[in-house]
Amino acid sequence: MPRGVYFRTETWKISQRMGKIGRHFSPSTEFKKGVHVPRGEDNPNWRGGVAPLESMIRGLEENKQWKISVYKKDNFTCIMCGKSDSGRLIAHHIKKFSKIVKEFLELYNQFSPIEDKEILVRLATKYYPFCDVKNGNTFCEECHKETHFSRG
Repeated sequence: MPRGVYFRTETWKISQRMGKIGRHFSPSTEFKKGVHVPRGEDNPNWRGGVAPLESMIRGLEENKQWKISVYKKDNFTCIMCGKSDSGRLIAHHIKKFSKIVKEFLELYNQFSPIEDKEILVRLATKYYPFCDVKNGNTFCEECHKETHFSRG
């Protein structure tokens, strides 16, 4: 590439970047880009710090055993299409996991899901609805997506 062409191209790139310095977006665009999204309790989607607790409960060994029990109950096959060898199998809660967590927190409402997280996780290991095999079905990835995102 001739020297002058390269120089002009680089100069153009620099001028394009320089033109964006100091540019401000509208408040709605900044919100969409996540620039000024309120965090924690100020966020409109705040549920009292429950999401980290849900993640901790899902990571328990008892939850892993629940998944294996659901797979065994359904003979390691998708209950909708019957596939067993193709794709990844998913243990699906019939009653939503978030509803079970909500009922659990209502039962143990003397504990805070933020400060008393470790206590609640220990109590969750003994809470029967978390490990109820009847509340689970085995789906392949496609059928699981269809179950959650069907428009019918």
